[in-house]
Amino acid sequence: MDTTNTISKKIRQRYSLAHLTALPLPPHELIDLAIATGYDHVGVRLLPPAPGIAAYPIMDEPLMLKEVMARVDEHPQMVWDIEVIRLMPGFQVNTFESALACGQAMGARAVLVSAGPVEDPFELAHYFSDFCELAGKWGLTANLEFMPWTPVPDLLTAHALIKTAGRPSNARILADTIHVERSRTTLKDWAELPASLIDYVQFCDAPAGVPDTLEEILRQARYERLLPGEGGIDLQGFLRHLPIGRPIAVECWHHLRTPALGFEAWARQALQATQHLVHTFSH
Repeated sequence: MDTTNTISKKIRQRYSLAHLTALPLPPHELIDLAIATGYDHVGVRLLPPAPGIAAYPIMDEPLMLKEVMARVDEHPQMVWDIEVIRLMPGFQVNTFESALACGQAMGARAVLVSAGPVEDPFELAHYFSDFCELAGKWGLTANLEFMPWTPVPDLLTAHALIKTAGRPSNARILADTIHVERSRTTLKDWAELPASLIDYVQFCDAPAGVPDTLEEILRQARYERLLPGEGGIDLQGFLRHLPIGRPIAVECWHHLRTPALGFEAWARQALQATQHLVHTFSH
């Protein structure tokens, strides 16, 4: 990665409110929250990352979709990404067409993709290639998120999968700071990733050190993310190699602190903590 293409004082950094930060809110209320607290974009969770996890399939719910589109009409650039497309065994790409069409209608530019329990890496690459083709039809980039408990546990594996998939033109890699820290990914790996493979990143903090089990890594990632600056992740090292112009999606859900503080206060604190780190780094 060209380190000259890093955060600059001359370009205003954009911030997106990831749905996980206020997951109990339906998409139209999430947009209202983002506007009220100063975010530039939101990410909308249309499909769950795993069974039993909350999601809002508004492509199948006309009244909720109408509420979202009313807000999008007033703020056309508000929705940055949609999530989550899981590459599961027996993956049938066409089942996701309605979600992608909904994403395009909302003005989204990206879709988050994760790997389910597919044992064969070539099969997984084939699924991803098929999905990239469909996402491209709807004008979306396919952002493959690596997570330590999945078949794509780190950045290097994600990059290799994209190469095996034939390097689709709209294929991207999504780096979440907690997964960078908790996987075998190094800041050197991150620094060497071509800027063309990065559309946006996800940002939070976590306690220093790596938990002993994947179960605990997963639990903290889903339920106990810290605000930037509260933990032990080298967030400024991460920012050093973030190409300019890429939004930072603030993804900081904490199952106890968020409801106790309230969604508005929590979302505002999360944004301010992220902005403080970016400001400190760029100055």
